[in-house]
Amino acid sequence: MELRQRRFLKQGHTRFVVLIPCLGIAIKIAKINFFKGLHRLFIEPWEIKGHVWYWFKCQLIWNSLYGDCFRHHLFRGINANWQEFWFYLRTRHRLLQPTYFSFLGLFNIQKIASAPLITKNRPYFQFYYLSPKANGEHNFDSPENFCLEYNHLKILDYGDIDVREAVLADGDKLSDFDPDWDYEEYKKRRPEQSSASRQAQDA
Repeated sequence: MELRQRRFLKQGHTRFVVLIPCLGIAIKIAKINFFKGLHRLFIEPWEIKGHVWYWFKCQLIWNSLYGDCFRHHLFRGINANWQEFWFYLRTRHRLLQPTYFSFLGLFNIQKIASAPLITKNRPYFQFYYLSPKANGEHNFDSPENFCLEYNHLKILDYGDIDVREAVLADGDKLSDFDPDWDYEEYKKRRPEQSSASRQAQDA
């Protein structure tokens, strides 16, 4: 969920986020693009001449993870909220910002972020270095998807399956994220590390 606005109301691709600092919570409200979903289901198939029934069936079959389809516009935000809530309940992983409540995915109540994540480089570089599973740039490249709680990294948006799989596979490694990590310094040291590993293998 790439956030595009600041202050007390933020807007992502599938959800709105209302920040209530006095209560220490953030409310994530699922977007339901009803009219755009109906357009995909009933209008768009007729615009593709000769393939009306085929595209109509596709719109019904494709799940909400398939971008720009009927279910995506109606249920993607609801699904993200619901998956986020149950994933936190099931794992209670230290990397996850706590999600306290979900009303059937229509809206979630999550602990508000305290200190924003400020890094020297794009976060994606270090996340991928820590875990190859963290390969979704959309989820791992926006500092606004993360925060720091008592100097520990927290993920704010874990509704997408790519994020949940990375947490399950390498959550402890991702917890070692260092905001002061310098990608340019890492690239300078990398040839030395490669040479040292080759010498160790030869010995």
